[in-house]
Amino acid sequence: MTTNDDTIYETEGILPDRRRYQAELWQLGPSYHMTIFTPQTDGESADDVAQKIEAALIQFCGTQYRRVEPVFRASDPFWSYNVVVCDDHDQFVSHLPIISRTESFSVWYGDRRVELLTPRPRHQ
Repeated sequence: MTTNDDTIYETEGILPDRRRYQAELWQLGPSYHMTIFTPQTDGESADDVAQKIEAALIQFCGTQYRRVEPVFRASDPFWSYNVVVCDDHDQFVSHLPIISRTESFSVWYGDRRVELLTPRPRHQ
């Protein structure tokens, strides 16, 4: 599957701690980003949620460009985990949640193909 400049891909799932998440893959200029929204829990820090998301969903293959911050969606507190997936020169993430029942996903920059893999579920 490939994308173009007008496409946003979304998926939903459940983290190992049983919290639901919603993930969106989007393009901003020459880079692709993924934002993952998950509800906040009491006493959890941005570093805590980053570790949980990365253990379950994200695998880096280059520089780790990430930002985690609290947001409100429909008046409820959520975490917004944002990661730069790739730009027109480099790929930073090799695995991320994309679309249900899809094992891989490609984006194109001219003649250069960037392939992303969906993480396999980790057993507890």
